[in-house]
Amino acid sequence: MQEIRNRILKLFKAMANSEPTRVLFEIFWRVSILALPWQTRWFGEAELAGWPWEQGRWVFYAAWIPMAATIIFGWMDSCRENETKKAISRGDKVMAWVAGFIFIFSFLTAASYVATAQWFVQVGLLVVFCHMLGRMSIPVKSLTMWFVVSLLPQAALAYWQYAVQRVDSVSWLGIAFQSPKQLGVSVVEFADQRYLRAYGGMPHPNILGGWLAVGVLVCWQAAWKAAHKYEAFAWSAASAILGGALLLTYSRSAFLALAVGLAITITAIFVKRKDERFSVQFGIFAMTVMLAFAGILAFTQRDVLLARADSGNRLVEQSGSARWQSLVDGWQVFKSRPLQGSGPNAELARLARSRMDTEVKKLRQPLESPHNTFLLLLVNFGVLGAVASAWTLWRFRRALLRRWWMLPPLVVLASFDHYVWSYWSGMCLVAMVWIASFGSPKD
Repeated sequence: MQEIRNRILKLFKAMANSEPTRVLFEIFWRVSILALPWQTRWFGEAELAGWPWEQGRWVFYAAWIPMAATIIFGWMDSCRENETKKAISRGDKVMAWVAGFIFIFSFLTAASYVATAQWFVQVGLLVVFCHMLGRMSIPVKSLTMWFVVSLLPQAALAYWQYAVQRVDSVSWLGIAFQSPKQLGVSVVEFADQRYLRAYGGMPHPNILGGWLAVGVLVCWQAAWKAAHKYEAFAWSAASAILGGALLLTYSRSAFLALAVGLAITITAIFVKRKDERFSVQFGIFAMTVMLAFAGILAFTQRDVLLARADSGNRLVEQSGSARWQSLVDGWQVFKSRPLQGSGPNAELARLARSRMDTEVKKLRQPLESPHNTFLLLLVNFGVLGAVASAWTLWRFRRALLRRWWMLPPLVVLASFDHYVWSYWSGMCLVAMVWIASFGSPKD
């Protein structure tokens, strides 16, 4: 408690001695991190082949307000300190031209201008926001702490929702009512019973699972580098809380991502760099606490967990078939426009047009984007855009290799779902991984 109080006093003292723009920047970037997991928004309805179409809606998220304030006050503060005179490399200019080419080309080929424009607005805002946090040298330790704090309410909601077996509607938080008795709600079936999978404040349990898996890994890394035992205990408790909530999402891709992250963390403990400050016992303690708590919870829910893993289960089989069909449909869309693509988030509009030629106006079930982000990138941008995207990643190869520990779990999530590419909540998760992994190492 003394350490926490000292940190708070230090923060207020530093803010009191700062210029107003810096104070406002420090306030708004923290508010932005806390707001990112929530889905409070204003939107317009969109329909595709007789079904609601999420990607086709125009949307304004409440989190955009503090993010915009962070960008504005960060820019004003950097101008005050004359930080805008940094040289722009030739590579940066080339990347700007490539980004402009992709932007223009996407609109020329887009099957839905609203969906494509919304995607670019969301990605652009997150890119500028992350760039500003890096430009202002926000310490990684502070970023990870606020990221984990933002997930604790999500975990609390997950426990409550699973306990009462419903999701209560809270419109000002962007949470819709969900009941296991309703069709279309994510559940696990066992012994003629339908068990609700925890949503938290997210649109789907898989998305909540992805966030919580990343949160657990961040807690482990923070505990591994904790300065003293009280800090390690706090990170260990947080990892246990998030890990237990993760279990209640029954997200198989998130489980796999956490398993990959666990293997990487254990390997990193024994194959560590000499220049890194670490504590093996703190890291092992955090992992042990989380795995013990999740193990006890898993034992109490073992029958439901086994049903989720049973390939013969009706819902599991149905989910697998839908995922496979989404990949087949995505490949068909890619073959129809292999070079230029469909435009970001517009693949379903093009797929619906091809279906309408031979099928009735309203499809029997809603269309789904390919449950593989890498295929979806190819479908949206085509070969030309995919090559440009690969070249852009190559430009960041040194940064990616410097702190690569979060990339494999993120690749796992991207390999089995599309939300990290197509949904705002998934894009925010990628942004959080980026700023937590590649921010300033200054404490």
